[in-house]
Amino acid sequence: MNELLKKRFYAFFFDTFIVTLFNKLVYLSFSYFIQITFKFLPMGHMSYLKTNMHYASSVTLILFLWSYFTAAPILLNGKTLGGLIFDLKIVDKNNQAPSEMALFNRANLLMLSYFFQFIPCIPALFRKDRRTLHDLASGTQVVLHKEESVSPSSNNVIYLEENLTSLYEGEYLEDDAA
Repeated sequence: MNELLKKRFYAFFFDTFIVTLFNKLVYLSFSYFIQITFKFLPMGHMSYLKTNMHYASSVTLILFLWSYFTAAPILLNGKTLGGLIFDLKIVDKNNQAPSEMALFNRANLLMLSYFFQFIPCIPALFRKDRRTLHDLASGTQVVLHKEESVSPSSNNVIYLEENLTSLYEGEYLEDDAA
């Protein structure tokens, strides 16, 4: 299996796990609040509240997933938390940062993948560029993204040495005195 496809799967699994964990914490906090606040309700009413809280938890999970997959790529420059960990980045067709509208459309279409049981993700198995239906429709793609590190032998160190030498020789001090 292709490295990009594996990393996309792992990143998606990680992102979904984080959002689901957050949703579970919200659910448990709210459940505890309901139990403490309404502890004097008859047992039938309490079970009714708990049943409706399960439905509410499903709705909030969908909202949290949609919010996460919309906001994270906008705030993190085309990455989600899973994308940060697995060095993935969402770009447009020209390998530039996609517009906020493209990321918004991508998140909406990605949510359809949940409802259609990931059938829209099948094209990634057969395409060379590993694009899914939500990538194709929104004009985006997920690529491997490695940050360029600055090594000590790079031009930045040479530039810094030249400026420090100039400062030591007094070139900058003469400009300040004038």
